[in-house]
Amino acid sequence: MVQETAVVAVKETAVAPISPAKAEPLVITREYVDQQKRSLALLQDMVKDILVEGRDYGRVPGTPQFLWDPGANQIFGGFNVFPSHRRIISHIEDGPKISIIVEVPLIQRHTGAEVGSGIGASSNEESKHKYRWIKEGEIGLWGYTDDTATSLRTRVEEGVKKYRIPNPDRGELLNVVIKQASKRAEVDGAESLPGVSSTLRELFDPKKSQWKAGGKKGKEQPIDDASPRWTKFWGEVRALGLVTESGTPDSARVHSMLKVSSMKDWLSSGRSLDDATRALGELVKAQRRDPAGVKQKDVPDVEALETVMEQCFGWAPERVWSEANYTSRNNFEEAGVETAWQLFLRLWDVYKDQHKPLE
Repeated sequence: MVQETAVVAVKETAVAPISPAKAEPLVITREYVDQQKRSLALLQDMVKDILVEGRDYGRVPGTPQFLWDPGANQIFGGFNVFPSHRRIISHIEDGPKISIIVEVPLIQRHTGAEVGSGIGASSNEESKHKYRWIKEGEIGLWGYTDDTATSLRTRVEEGVKKYRIPNPDRGELLNVVIKQASKRAEVDGAESLPGVSSTLRELFDPKKSQWKAGGKKGKEQPIDDASPRWTKFWGEVRALGLVTESGTPDSARVHSMLKVSSMKDWLSSGRSLDDATRALGELVKAQRRDPAGVKQKDVPDVEALETVMEQCFGWAPERVWSEANYTSRNNFEEAGVETAWQLFLRLWDVYKDQHKPLE
């Protein structure tokens, strides 16, 4: 039996009526064109300034770069809008199959007016929901024999053979499917804002990313530590954790990682501060612990969990408990519904889900 629900608003927010402006014919003049070009250029520069590769956008193996959910939220803040309550456009349940289409409206903070929206869809028929991987020694627990397991897809991780089986909990994934569709809708809404799509295309194109806002390849302004671009650069250095014991940016470590004696040498070689940020991000990422190598004995308690999450994903304890839907470490221990190891596995799935490309 197919159950379908269409155009369901989760919640409506009352918005004060706004008097419509008197319609006027559009008159195209040179001044009008110049003003629009300047406005669009400012919006594009803003998007470039607020997005950081590895935090707001990036790639996963085998995919091109794409905008992540944190990047969409950065863009919303820059445009002074916020995603309002989602609208479920379509909700289909056909036996074990669940399919959701969600629209997320974007609201201008000052006026309360809806200025845009994004559409996102998700289904538990997607491979990440439809299947799960089990170890070779566990196939009997799931009702498979050596003979019946020969028809299953296999892969090897760290020397351990694993089998892909249909997910028996697929019918219980409604909440996960709704969240995935909502995230996709928010990213779609962010990309629909003025100048964002073209800016992202430039950021994600390796050839175009060599051309800076000034329009000339490799051209940089003289070093001025007080200028906004330098403030932004050292702020990103802090965000990467490259700081001294006093919390200030560790310039000596930055120079060592970039293999230069100073940032002036880096810029004089024709490279930009954005290039430096990307290079540092990749180097820091390469130094992180591989979560696939974490064993159950490595996460015996919550203190070890916090340490491992910081080593693998760079998450502070506050984010660990927020992503896990607990208010604090004490709240987790008092609930007693899962072990630290089980929570690590669940949060790893959350991380992989956040960094999957939108389909």
